[in-house]
Amino acid sequence: MIDWFNYNQGFVMAILTAVYVGATILICIFNNKSSKASLEQLKEMQRSQEQNVRIQLFEKRHELYNILNSWNHISKRAFSKTMLTATGDILHPKKAFMEIMFDETEFKTIESTETICGSTGDYLRMLNDRLQHFNTIKPKDEEHTRTLEQAKNHFEYRIYKISECLNRTKNERTRLEFAKHIYSDISFDKLYSFADAFSNTVSLVSDQNIRALEEAHKNFEETKILEKMEKYLKL
Repeated sequence: MIDWFNYNQGFVMAILTAVYVGATILICIFNNKSSKASLEQLKEMQRSQEQNVRIQLFEKRHELYNILNSWNHISKRAFSKTMLTATGDILHPKKAFMEIMFDETEFKTIESTETICGSTGDYLRMLNDRLQHFNTIKPKDEEHTRTLEQAKNHFEYRIYKISECLNRTKNERTRLEFAKHIYSDISFDKLYSFADAFSNTVSLVSDQNIRALEEAHKNFEETKILEKMEKYLKL
């Protein structure tokens, strides 16, 4: 047997080499399959993690999307030139914005038709002062009591309506700061420019703020921020 191996070394080496090569090929094949399986498993884990992140952030993303979507609709309606007065005239964007937000086209003093040029806060303080004034009046008779109650109810409703709108807008603007932490691939400069312009206009409905809002809203729509945010809401 030893002599046979000595005389057939080349043949034996060829067989051993063939076996080695075959084993190496099999090892490569199995390693490749194992690598592909590991890669698929890694991809699946990544998809699962991304899905979990989407689920965890869905509520916050949906909240911020709803805020911007609401502000977008309000701005679009204010600048659409479709809101009409009782006489059929088209409302100026400033008056249209106030009608949507506060149910009145301009802030006026109680005693006259003079328009208040101050902030929404100034108007609220004026309404509060008037309410306090009516609270100090002692009714003369039953009819006077009803008149006073109607006046106080009117002021209380206006104060609630306007202050609720003002406070809600301020709170929503604060919450929008989270957008940069839970979204990507969005023009945040345009988003925050629109958010600031809207919030500023609610606080002070001036011609200057209305013009700034119109420009910021135009840029906001052109960058399709809401459409990009909608993609993040798909689970």
